[in-house]
Amino acid sequence: MKKCTLYASAALLAGFSTVALSVDPPQSPGVYAGGPTSPAVASTNMAESERIAFGLLESTMQVAEAKIHATSCASTAGSYPLSVVADTNNVFAGNYTATIVSFGGAYSLVATPLPIVPQPGGQKIDIADTGAGIFDGSTVGGFRGRAIYNDANNILFQRGSLSVVGNNGTPDRYQGRVIKDFYQGTQGANAYEIFDWGLQTLHKFSYPVNKYWQRSKAHRSDGSQGRTVFVKDRLVGQSRCRITVDVSGLNDGFEFIQQAGTLTVSTDAPAAPVAEFSQAPFLP
Repeated sequence: MKKCTLYASAALLAGFSTVALSVDPPQSPGVYAGGPTSPAVASTNMAESERIAFGLLESTMQVAEAKIHATSCASTAGSYPLSVVADTNNVFAGNYTATIVSFGGAYSLVATPLPIVPQPGGQKIDIADTGAGIFDGSTVGGFRGRAIYNDANNILFQRGSLSVVGNNGTPDRYQGRVIKDFYQGTQGANAYEIFDWGLQTLHKFSYPVNKYWQRSKAHRSDGSQGRTVFVKDRLVGQSRCRITVDVSGLNDGFEFIQQAGTLTVSTDAPAAPVAEFSQAPFLP
């Protein structure tokens, strides 16, 4: 009798498992439903200053991802002042930097753009820190990375690595990898906006530990204030976690970006709305 009950329970559980696992994988985002040409245009007119700034902002998010894994999302939750400058007109000043400020100190990154390679090339931008620093009470340092854009300015592959002193009290090495594509608005104020969508993996000692979903909006200065919002949600990992970069200021779309705002870590679910995307100067 006991064996029959056991077998029946196992069969019932197997039935539930079959139902749970029979759900189809996620569908492609609607903008890609028609294939690679569906995001409005096949290329963007992204300026070098934007390529540099976006690479720096992406690097700050990789720093946050590593720190979150080394401690936790809940303990890292909060908003931290963030600034970014990319001045391609003043090349001798080395004005390609991003800085995160938090309790206990700051952490700064500097970019070095390499020469643009003609089609079918693109541009590589090296990114490194200016020395060890602090992010939310944790020592971080040794950041080395590279952002690689294609010549159409519609694909970015970026990698980065750094060390973080986490809960174990010793520095652990992390690596980040992101692939994303950009497309440009074509009508009205949307013509001043560049969007992106992509995926990120975080590795510890070269093995993958987390996966994030990434998307962004960047609005150029068009008589109003420019604004750049990057959002990442953790899809695979210890808990739900969202990282949001929201900076505003000047972005002339040609040679100069100077923006400031915050990098925010929260425990929002991936399905939670992103309020920043619907705030001015962005259009719905």
